Amino acid sequence: INSGGPQIRSSNQVVYESDSETLGPTNYFVSNSDKWAVSNVGLFSGNHNVSYIASSSHMFTSLDPELFGTARLSAGSLRYYGLGLQNGNYRVLLQFAEIQIEDG
Repeated sequence: INSGGPQIRSSNQVVYESDSETLGPTNYFVSNSDKWAVSNVGLFSGNHNVSYIASSSHMFTSLDPELFGTARLSAGSLRYYGLGLQNGNYRVLLQFAEIQIEDG
């Protein structure tokens, strides 16, 4: 899942599904593939025009820098859910980048 961004095929051919649906302060979205869902709860104090998606023009040193150009924001709880998973063991790879705090 490309949190806050478009579908991307990585350099090792992994397809990261788009997660660019507009969410408000209390909302959820089920992906078109029905494989996952995301929910958001929380209102940013004093700012009612928040897009809940952040973007950065900073180019990250990575084989797939476009994966780190967007992120979802939440003032309270942001959760992703795997749907229709069978019982068993899974390998999950989480990749993060700080895109809100700019260098000095």
